[in-house]
Formats: sequence, C-alpha cells, structure tokens
Amino acid sequence: MIRILSLLSIALVTLSGWSQPAEAKKLKMWATGVAVSSAAADLDGNGEPGFHSTLQGSGTIGPVWIDNVGDLASDFSIICEFDPDTSAPVGVELQYVGFSTVIRTIGGDQIYIENNASAPGTLCYNFVHNTSTFEVLGDIVGGTGRFEGASGWIRMSGGGRSLAAIDPFDAKITGELELPPRH
Repeated sequence: MIRILSLLSIALVTLSGWSQPAEAKKLKMWATGVAVSSAAADLDGNGEPGFHSTLQGSGTIGPVWIDNVGDLASDFSIICEFDPDTSAPVGVELQYVGFSTVIRTIGGDQIYIENNASAPGTLCYNFVHNTSTFEVLGDIVGGTGRFEGASGWIRMSGGGRSLAAIDPFDAKITGELELPPRH
C-alpha cells in the first residue's frame, strides 16, 4: 500500500508540472595561468592584438579550467599608479573593450561569460616594474550540462608580471550563479 501511494505521489508531481525552485549559488574560485597576445582577439578592430589566457584552479564548483579572450584599449591619459617616493606616474589604465570566458569543470560542464557592457573592467599596467593588476565584471549568459540556462555575474581580479612573450598571473573570481528551475 505504501509503495502504491509513493508511486501515485510521484505521478501526481510529474503530471502537475511541479519543479525544483531556481537555485542561486555563490561562486568563489582561485586560479593561476598565463596570457598571450592574440591577433585573433582584436575585438575592437583597431589592428592591435588582444589577448588569450588560460587558467587552472578550484573553488565552490570544484576544479576548473578557464579560457578567456579579450581586448584592451587606452589613450594612456589615465594614470593609475604613482611612485610612493617621488609621486611620479608609473602606471597607466587600460579599459577592457570586450572579453568572453568559458569556465569548464572536471565533469565537462561549462559556464559562459560575456563582458558587462556597462562596467567591463580595467587593467593598471605598471611600466616601471612591468606588472599589472586587473578587475573585470562579467555576466553569466548560459552554460552546458548542470549549468544549462545559467545566469548571474562574476568579478575577476588579480595581477601578474609581464614577461617577453607570456604573462603569468593569478586571479580571484567571485560572483553569483543562478540556475533555472529544474522539472
């Protein structure tokens, strides 16, 4: 009798269209990787190469691999860092004119992120020490597998050192991932 009632309950839930509620999850990740110049990432069409970066890390959704493609622009008029002893300018600000990101989990599920057009982010390049710090804001625009239909936002910040052909850097990623109701 209990088995029949259980099956009947499952059937009623299925027929009534009941679904699990939407789920919001706080994101927190740490990653390290490298960025390289990429002519294919000239997103603003100015003939200057953009960048491609690959990172590996971990966080609230487990181990992750992150691929970024983006482009920066500057008229070099915004000073973002000064020498503490002389007050001379040592850093210029560059603005992200676009970027897109794919976060891939160990199970192959992916989260898709595009730049937040109203506040895409900045990079401060210290030309004396050849270092940079950055912060970008992105909108989660979907995904695959368990992240299908995802929305939300991310904030990625970090820094690194510029070398001859490759720029190693560390990043911290925070945000909120919203998953749609599941039937």
